[in-house]
Amino acid sequence: MAGPTRSIEPWAGCSSPRGYNWGFDTGILLDASSASTLAGYVVDGVRVELNRDTGIDVKGANSIVRHTLVANTGPTTLPGLHETVGILIESDGGRVLDNDVITVTSSGPAVPASGIIVTNGLNDLVVGNRLTAVEFGLIFSNASGGKYRDNLTSGVGIPFTVSMDIIDAGNNN
Repeated sequence: MAGPTRSIEPWAGCSSPRGYNWGFDTGILLDASSASTLAGYVVDGVRVELNRDTGIDVKGANSIVRHTLVANTGPTTLPGLHETVGILIESDGGRVLDNDVITVTSSGPAVPASGIIVTNGLNDLVVGNRLTAVEFGLIFSNASGGKYRDNLTSGVGIPFTVSMDIIDAGNNN
């Protein structure tokens, strides 16, 4: 029997301190109205495992996802075509720091599975993450002025997908 679809819903000034979460469609969802809406969400030291669609999904300016373990995400059981994602952040000034994303499984041949997606944000930083066993490692999508550095991949089909204005600050492998 399927459980709830989300384990943490948004609230003002939210901080998700160390804990364990598993078995939801979306493990952690913190959702301000846009990437530029001041939120300052912090997800720190959480283990998010066996979620079906997305491990961690954060939307709101100045948000941080750090020191987390996202493991065994997907395949999604949602109807239709849904991308499976370990960490999804939509944040102006967002940070994705020192996380492990392990095994993100696609729900079908035409549906991608991605480790970290940074989207619709300005000046985001992605630093010191480790990604294994995913189709796409790190994706900057519709983001501007961001940088990524010191990210490691293993067993990743396409490690880094970025636009021209995103800067590889070095030591990505």
